[in-house]
This record gives sequence, structure tokens and C-alpha cells, in this order.
Amino acid sequence: MSYCASRFSTVRRPTVEVMVGSVGVGAAHPLRLQSMTTSDTQD
Repeated sequence: MSYCASRFSTVRRPTVEVMVGSVGVGAAHPLRLQSMTTSDTQD
């Protein structure tokens, strides 16, 4: 597999599942996002 086969289509590479605490990351799991902000995000 080349690094970038096409600029217009994406291909997900196969990954393995890794557990971070009780949360699965990788494989078929969606992207996980954690915010470290302490300010009001509605401001």
C-alpha cells in the first residue's frame, strides 16, 4: 500500500484494539476525544 494512493478518497488501515482504562481505542471503535479545558466552553 502506498502512503497516499489518492488525494480524493481515504482508506482506513487495519488497526488493533487497545484498551485505555475501560475505553476501547482503534479497530472498529470510533474516534475518542477528551478535552482538558477548565474554562466555560459556552463563553
